[in-house]
This record gives sequence, structure tokens and C-alpha cells, in this order.
Amino acid sequence: MANLQLLNQMIKHEMCYIITIIRCLSVACALLFFISCDNRDHSKQDHLVFRYNEHKNIGSLDPAFSKDLADIWATNQLFNGLVQMDENLNVKPCISNHWTISEDALTYSFSIRKDVFFINTNCLVMTQPDLLKPAILNIA
Repeated sequence: MANLQLLNQMIKHEMCYIITIIRCLSVACALLFFISCDNRDHSKQDHLVFRYNEHKNIGSLDPAFSKDLADIWATNQLFNGLVQMDENLNVKPCISNHWTISEDALTYSFSIRKDVFFINTNCLVMTQPDLLKPAILNIA
């Protein structure tokens, strides 16, 4: 009989312990629910985030190193080229006004639009394309 009473007390003690854990977990879940719900308007910040859904890992955001479709599509979303293709696959100007091709087809000269600015908001200076030469030469 004493063993049965001792067993009964142990079960009651364990049940109280389990009920205390359940209550603590319930309070924690309720607190987590109320803390995670906020009514702040995030739409003011949406223009600061670029969201891009891609099923494959993007290897490079450098246009010079874009080797497959996933990389090319991502860089096309981030960068403007000198020219672009229209819906009929005709070449048309993008950041250039017009261009000329030398008679031997080895030299392409582009006239850049006046309203083209770069990240540091400086207008393009004609010597700046020389900065791209090392990156282009490293492709080979």
C-alpha cells in the first residue's frame, strides 16, 4: 500500500512538472506570436530590395564573367549595355546615342548619352572605359 501511495505521489509530481512545461511553452508561443506580428508598413522600403527568383545558383554578377543563362539573366536585370535588342532582335541604342564601325570592323566607336551616370553619380569621362580593359583582358 505504501508503494502504491509513493507511486501515486510520483505520478502527481511528474504530471505537475509536465503541466508546468506545457504552460511555459504556451506562454512562449503566445509571446512569440505577438512579437512577430507587427503592423509597420514595409512598402516604404520595398524599393530598396531587389528580389530575383532563380532556380540555379548565380555564379557571377560581373557581366564579363556571365557564362550561362542564369548569370546572363541576372546581370541583364542589373546592368544596361551600350546597345540592346528589341522584340525583333534588331540592335538599338541603350546607354549610347549612336555608334560607328570602322571599315575593317575592328573598331567600334560609341557616343554615350549625356544623361548616363554611374554609381558615384559622376558622368562618364572618355578615359573611364580604359578602366574596363584589365577586366576584359582577364577573361581569356
